[in-house]
Amino acid sequence: MTYGTMGIRGEAAAGYPTVKKLLEYLRQQPQKTSVSLLRGLVYLMSETEDSNLVHRGGYEAMKTVQQEMQKIHQANLSDTDLLRELTTYDQVLIARHLSPGGSADLLALALYFLQLEGVSFW
Repeated sequence: MTYGTMGIRGEAAAGYPTVKKLLEYLRQQPQKTSVSLLRGLVYLMSETEDSNLVHRGGYEAMKTVQQEMQKIHQANLSDTDLLRELTTYDQVLIARHLSPGGSADLLALALYFLQLEGVSFW
């Protein structure tokens, strides 16, 4: 907890509040597609204190990623534009040696819960 973030242990201890928000977000998606899941990942990356990002790039890198993802999330891009934007942003993260693995893990957990509910995105 060097930077005052609790990471995944704090998320678990608090009852996975970020996953609960993501589940509501994904349930509200009008179409259940893989792009909807990418939108969910963007949402997570804009909200989550991703300890993997902190570990790889420091607290400021995580905050930068959150801000950049908030802009993408709020832009309400078409599916095609979102895919283009994320493809470009993936290269930015690679160049920065960053990986939002914590956000990806939370998305996987949300998908597990949605599968239990019978909700499918493919």
